[in-house]
Amino acid sequence: MHFNPGHPLSVRWLRRQARIFITPPKRFANLEKAIAANQANRMSLAAAEIDFALKRKSICSVLLEANLPERVTHNDTKFNNVMLCDATGEGVPVLA
Repeated sequence: MHFNPGHPLSVRWLRRQARIFITPPKRFANLEKAIAANQANRMSLAAAEIDFALKRKSICSVLLEANLPERVTHNDTKFNNVMLCDATGEGVPVLA
């Protein structure tokens, strides 16, 4: 299912999407597949980062088991998704 701007963002719909896309065990499984495939032959360039991640596999399900309250979040935390204040240069929290 793809996002439809007219779709009401019900928690049930978001929960289903989260299970498909953002659950830590699923993301880790995708990482392991990418490591095994080494499709671009660049794994050696990320060896330290891969080792860091693999050593933490056991904590993958901790957040799921913590019974935290559900919240809608952006979950796309790359730098170009940060809004900066012109005056201070600091990140600005934005709620839509």
